[in-house]
Amino acid sequence: MRSYPKRKGQSNQKKMEKAFLKQLRHLLSKKYTYTIVADRGFGNNRFADLRLENGFDYVLRKCDNLNIEVNGNKLNLKDFSSKTRKFKAYVPAWKKEAIFEVKTKNDSTWFLFSSLSDDKSFSEIYEKRFGIEKCFQDQKSSGFDIEKTKIRKYDRFKKLYFSMCLAQLFAVLVGEYVQNNNHPLKKKFHILADVLSAFSSSNGSHASCFLNKPFD
Repeated sequence: MRSYPKRKGQSNQKKMEKAFLKQLRHLLSKKYTYTIVADRGFGNNRFADLRLENGFDYVLRKCDNLNIEVNGNKLNLKDFSSKTRKFKAYVPAWKKEAIFEVKTKNDSTWFLFSSLSDDKSFSEIYEKRFGIEKCFQDQKSSGFDIEKTKIRKYDRFKKLYFSMCLAQLFAVLVGEYVQNNNHPLKKKFHILADVLSAFSSSNGSHASCFLNKPFD
């Protein structure tokens, strides 16, 4: 988003984040509450406040370079490295109190803060984020390598990205069929056809005919 388009003054990360969250809140049902989970690139107070303004809770990962005060003691988040605990702390840079959870697992430590109540496990919620990581990894470094494209025009890049997503979807469908050969694809075909129809201007039956041939 920051690279396309490239014209001077046209890309503004803060404005894009604000517009994205506003539109997302507009599209989502008001029957439910939502918690946005994000990595360290979005682990800042500005983005946290922006989420609350748009009606979202959040669980954010923070770098360990944050000064805090706990029970009057001036500390830094890195002082809690290799520990597992949850605590409230005052953050001078943010001028407010926040709830932190430090989680150490397999020699890796997460520093998380959240708008949720302290009876919730921030680390359990954050861990679910890794369910989508492989998708992005396949698109970027270990699969399609989309970041190395020479295309710089935004409309052309969108078309390329759309095509890549379709190719990735087909790869996942075939992989699931091979992995679960005891459960033929046809048993789930009505579900998969609905998924494909979301990427097609044609109706679901058209997509169904297209996919059905290889497995007849």
